[in-house]
Amino acid sequence: MPPRTRTIVDPRFAAELRQRREARGLTLRQLGMAVSYGKSLLHQLETGQSRPTVDVAVRLDDALAADGHLAALVADMPTTSDRAAYAAQHPRRVDQGAVDALSDLLANYRRLEDAVGSALVVSPVRAQLDTVVTLLREARHHMRPAVVDMAAQWAQFGGWLGIATGDDEAATMWLGRALQWATEAGNRDLIAAVLSFQGHQAEGHGDLSSMIALSGAPGETRGFTPRCARTAPGRGLGAWRWPTPIPVR
Repeated sequence: MPPRTRTIVDPRFAAELRQRREARGLTLRQLGMAVSYGKSLLHQLETGQSRPTVDVAVRLDDALAADGHLAALVADMPTTSDRAAYAAQHPRRVDQGAVDALSDLLANYRRLEDAVGSALVVSPVRAQLDTVVTLLREARHHMRPAVVDMAAQWAQFGGWLGIATGDDEAATMWLGRALQWATEAGNRDLIAAVLSFQGHQAEGHGDLSSMIALSGAPGETRGFTPRCARTAPGRGLGAWRWPTPIPVR
């Protein structure tokens, strides 16, 4: 599990702070007086020797009239709730409350990625994905449907981060798992979204035939009911030829 609290700072913060200070014609001492911080601290921030807190970034943003652009480069990482943390330590005791907590955590990471970009959230998200995989492997039979649906959504996000950061191996692995788990969960909307991501990935590779096939696949999911694993009897994969499932290890 990642640390309970952590501040994420975009690497551009130091240069952005200096550029905006100089554009306003302020010395380090003058800016320090405006925000009640010492000149040495501001120097350390501008040279990347120190990392700002969210509060510091907001104060500097206000003082430099940066319209939120400077503050947007610093954000607190989403924290793991006690419920989710307990489930991570006792995976066979996962319950609906823990599933809901992890779903909320995923929503927070999505918002954070919108604010600071993909690269800064990859590491903590992958740590959470390890937890999600463990929960899915250990979940009791009656909880598996809820856990597998939640896991599919985390895997989709992991796949997207792989695409966004150019990590093709991670993108392929997590999108494959997302498709497997979304199919088991019978989540048609998520299946369509994953196929679209795979089409986007194929386009990036210049694989036009796969891109065309995948771009048309989401519409085909509306005419059939996916056949899932044993936990969801009676559902069918239909006509679409899915990629080989990736087992949970």
